[in-house]
Amino acid sequence: MSTFTDHDPTAVANDNQGGDAFIIETGGIAAGIVVREGRRYRFYSAHADFRSLDGQPYATARAAQKAADLLRGTIDRKAEARSNRWAVLTL
Repeated sequence: MSTFTDHDPTAVANDNQGGDAFIIETGGIAAGIVVREGRRYRFYSAHADFRSLDGQPYATARAAQKAADLLRGTIDRKAEARSNRWAVLTL
């Protein structure tokens, strides 16, 4: 099984090598795996933050990686906003 990460663009670029399953990592977290089902890949979450992607089909493993990266960015921005809100309240 190959690993896709947000820090390894060559792994994502090699998605066309015909692998049947890939681990999707983003922000140092194993978000889940994608498994080839015919001509598509289906995402299976391995971390609670990525359950909204669970079961979603993607045309490529790279597309699943992008979806995980986008979701991770949203999670990070929400956490930062909560942190900033509490910092203001504690001043």
